[in-house]
Amino acid sequence: MDETRSWERPVSVMFTGDSKTGVIERVSDLKKKLQENGQAWLAEEYRISGSDRGGHRLAFAARTGEEAAAKCGRAIEFLMEDIRDRWENDGIAYSARSVEPGKKVAVLFPGQGTQRIGMLSEMAEHCSQMERVIALADELLGRAGQPTVSELTYPSCLTEEEKRAAQVRLQRTENTQPVLAAMESGVYEAARERGLRADCLIGYSFGELVALWADGVYDMETLFRVARERGRFMGRKTENAAMMAVLSDRETVRGLVSGWERLYLANENSPTQTVVSGDAEEMAQMQEVLTRQGVRFIPMRVTGSFHSPYMERAAKELRVFLEGETLGAPTGRVIANYNAAPYPAGDGKAIPGILERQMIDPVYFQSSIERAYADGVRIFVEAGGGSVLTDLIGEILEGRDYEALSLCPGEGKESMLDFETAMARLTVLGLPIR
Repeated sequence: MDETRSWERPVSVMFTGDSKTGVIERVSDLKKKLQENGQAWLAEEYRISGSDRGGHRLAFAARTGEEAAAKCGRAIEFLMEDIRDRWENDGIAYSARSVEPGKKVAVLFPGQGTQRIGMLSEMAEHCSQMERVIALADELLGRAGQPTVSELTYPSCLTEEEKRAAQVRLQRTENTQPVLAAMESGVYEAARERGLRADCLIGYSFGELVALWADGVYDMETLFRVARERGRFMGRKTENAAMMAVLSDRETVRGLVSGWERLYLANENSPTQTVVSGDAEEMAQMQEVLTRQGVRFIPMRVTGSFHSPYMERAAKELRVFLEGETLGAPTGRVIANYNAAPYPAGDGKAIPGILERQMIDPVYFQSSIERAYADGVRIFVEAGGGSVLTDLIGEILEGRDYEALSLCPGEGKESMLDFETAMARLTVLGLPIR
């Protein structure tokens, strides 16, 4: 992290009114005030805590008075041009209506693939919740003789060669999973302290472990232990392992893999993306078939054939480890990957067996989102670094009434601004964010 650069904390700005015209008037008034006083936007009347004053709401985040003035100008343009009653554009969010009363919020935690050197670096440096989480993870990993989250994610790199080596080290499964545990739980802790409440929790593959922590099944120290051990079990390099994303729907891909002995449907991501896992030689042969048929696919760089029978040894080891841990009872909020159904409420004894199956069976992400939507979820919030799951939800629920956003969609250097922008957008949707 660059300790020498200047930094200004982003602040959310909120405007409310009884009509769009009323909102335009308030935005215009602040824009005019900022010409005379660059600190005017910091007045209490513009804080998101005042979001109950009127049904029309507009919000954005800014670091300086100059940036706030520029966003006021763009907001006025968008309000004049966009006739929709709810939109988000260039970090500015507007709504003339709240999400329907009684509709639920789901928080989602991504899996492997979102990790990168420097991820969420601004939050790691300036967000107290994230700082505490990383410090705890570093202490526990260091005590176990493992590389720490700080060493893995924010190394002191001087050359391009050192940076490449650091990225390779971070990509190892045994290192990736503890890092993701820290990043995702830290982001969620920060959002929860601001008032975000989840009616539903969904984790993609590894992210399901974080979802169970968020549900209160185990504490943060246990989360890091489980992440460390799961990563270690899965991190053993499997000979002839391969995975690829096929740009087609689940049933089509299921039919394609049925003719192969050692290939398996691994992840049901969206109506246009399904992952296949299994033997590298058969995978190469299948890729030749797909090429002839004009079916697009994307090979994945992996050390194992995840979410397939190739994971049986690792899955059994994880179950044995979990049986030695203290696990609380789920509340019924977490939707399991392997069957797209909630964990049985009140039954903590079932967790080791479910997580064993989760490592072997497919990730039914599309079905999980459909289940959440059928149960009344209309706001989907991704807690992590990036917007992989948010983008998939856009494909799954296309054409339906919902909102999906990532708390930190961009690169680490702007993660605090991204986070504050997400808080503003959630307030515009009617959530009690402070």
